[in-house]
Amino acid sequence: MQTIGTFDDSFRERHSYPQDLAEFTLPLLQAAQARSDSQFQAIDGFSMPSCETLEKIISCAYQASLQTDERRPVTFRLIFGAPNAFPRNQTPDGLYCFEFADTLPFDALEVAKLSSAATYHRSLIGIFLDERQELRIWGCVHSGPRWLKALQGGRVNVPDMPPALVLRVTGPGHIEVAKGAQTVGQLSEGRIFGPSMNIFTSKWLAEDFSQARSGNLALHLAARAKPDNDWADIDPDCLRILGQNLGKRMLAATRGYKHGGTILWVTNEAKDMILADGNPYIDLKYKFAPGENRSRLRMLMVEILNTLGKIGAQSDGERRTVGWKDYELSTDAILNQLDDAVFEMSNFVANLTGTDGAVVLTKGFEVLGFGGEIHCNEYDVSKIARALDLEADSVKIESIHRVGTRHRSVYRFCNAIKDATGQVISQDDNVRFVTWKNNMLTYWDHQAIADSFE
Repeated sequence: MQTIGTFDDSFRERHSYPQDLAEFTLPLLQAAQARSDSQFQAIDGFSMPSCETLEKIISCAYQASLQTDERRPVTFRLIFGAPNAFPRNQTPDGLYCFEFADTLPFDALEVAKLSSAATYHRSLIGIFLDERQELRIWGCVHSGPRWLKALQGGRVNVPDMPPALVLRVTGPGHIEVAKGAQTVGQLSEGRIFGPSMNIFTSKWLAEDFSQARSGNLALHLAARAKPDNDWADIDPDCLRILGQNLGKRMLAATRGYKHGGTILWVTNEAKDMILADGNPYIDLKYKFAPGENRSRLRMLMVEILNTLGKIGAQSDGERRTVGWKDYELSTDAILNQLDDAVFEMSNFVANLTGTDGAVVLTKGFEVLGFGGEIHCNEYDVSKIARALDLEADSVKIESIHRVGTRHRSVYRFCNAIKDATGQVISQDDNVRFVTWKNNMLTYWDHQAIADSFE
């Protein structure tokens, strides 16, 4: 592990701006472009812009993001490509281009005006270089909201995006740069992030939940072992991806409520200690009584595996292994109902974060309670390691006084209970993961990107 210095309160990192983001992302865009799907490779309308043009696009988007539209924040998506380059005769689930009769100037004011019509969740503003090599707005591309499902943990086929430059602007000065659906870089709070900080793709997080996941898998294996259950085999990785999707849904819903929140994950073995009155770690004001409802999320996950096993056995005469892709593509009515129930439970947990205090779950997805007041006064901490990569192989030591009381209380909790994992969601949508890693208290600034799971 590489430690890069320590934090000095007098030190201030240099803020990054459009030029920095352009220089950082262009090589990544070009590398991603070289791996484009073959059906698009012959279409030059989706070529990546020069660094100068990319900087102009990012700069305009940056300035537009600082404006408001009738007191509403300006959010939007841009797509860079000639209108005639987009595929025609799309299926009902594809993209649809609406080309203006006359092109418009590409400037911050025009983008801000269009943002209320080409809404972030459903449409993109189309831009291109005209014959004079000037950036112009040519129209809108309607995608529908299903592309967000990959970000929010949904079970749905996302429409294919052409390998074009896409900018997603989600708030003032917050810009994500992508090639199609693949995010390559982000600018947030004056800092540049690469796609590597999507914590759900890390090895440590999967390992962190592995023991609890094994317990849930054992419930499925017990059900399938009954003599009358001739089910298909389940890919064990399906449960990992399902759990990650549930986590993504909770975070996405909490971020959407804009009130911030804290979610703490503890091992199954620590459950009784956390629920005990007078424990030195946390005082849960609202504890859920043990039973089926408290374990509903876990049981829904097991029931999804059971149903997949049944469907896989019925689909053909051969015994085969079914996995996440089968779940994603299935139109089975029972699986649809289970998916809806999981979605509602994820939103239920997210709603609990609206009350002051922490929401506490086991890593096996049992909801213990909410309104938790963290104590851990004997486990105070003055410094914390900021992970500079997914596995915290490189870190930077910082003072905890850079953050507020919500973050510091989670730091104390994870310092006291070293196999716990904390998630702090700020009111401005930022998400921070905290846990004990490589013999030190460590945090990651999670950058939520719209890439699907592999």
